[in-house]
Amino acid sequence: MTNKEEISMRLRLWADSKFKRTTDLAKALEMSLGALSSSYLNGRSIPGGDLLIKLANLGCDIHWLLTGEDKKPMHDIYVREDSPGYNVKPGRFPVVSVIGAGAVTPFDDNPPEYMNLPYNGEGVVLKIIGDSMTGLINEGDHVLVSTDRKIAPGHIVAIRTKAGEQSIKYYGGREGKTIHFYSNNPLYPPISFTADQLETVRKVVLIIKNVDYKLQPEVK
Repeated sequence: MTNKEEISMRLRLWADSKFKRTTDLAKALEMSLGALSSSYLNGRSIPGGDLLIKLANLGCDIHWLLTGEDKKPMHDIYVREDSPGYNVKPGRFPVVSVIGAGAVTPFDDNPPEYMNLPYNGEGVVLKIIGDSMTGLINEGDHVLVSTDRKIAPGHIVAIRTKAGEQSIKYYGGREGKTIHFYSNNPLYPPISFTADQLETVRKVVLIIKNVDYKLQPEVK
């Protein structure tokens, strides 16, 4: 079964639990029954930006629809330096910017700061502002963003557009040249970009919860 077929199967399951007839769903989505059935219920296409927004507004769990999984971390959550379960030698990672649901604010006027974190790879730390990922990543938390480009639907990613906007979102997958992202906070609708609008998409591999973590100045 292909990814499109799996998504269409979950869409049918959700529709059956929510609506008495498929025509009722089509009406709620403001589209024809033929377009809904031939494109999305039969597995020919993956729902994109506008349709995902409408489905979310109707109560559909977009994360489950696209991945088949309940919302749960696909990464580690790091709380303090003595947290159990980490055997790798901590690395030293620079805190380079503040990131939220919109524009980025670099630390232009401050010297670089660092975190020692249990991740055996390369990356940078970003501080979170805003509430688009509330419930999983809250304002004041930090995330470690890897240089790894390998991402899959359901991964949390840091995105940067060529217009200079940065944000933390769930990666929702790709449909042709369009790439979809969505938030943990249901008040924020899914967003989409074309590939040529994006400068970079990187995977979040560690969430550092805001528990008065002491940042360390650069050692020269």
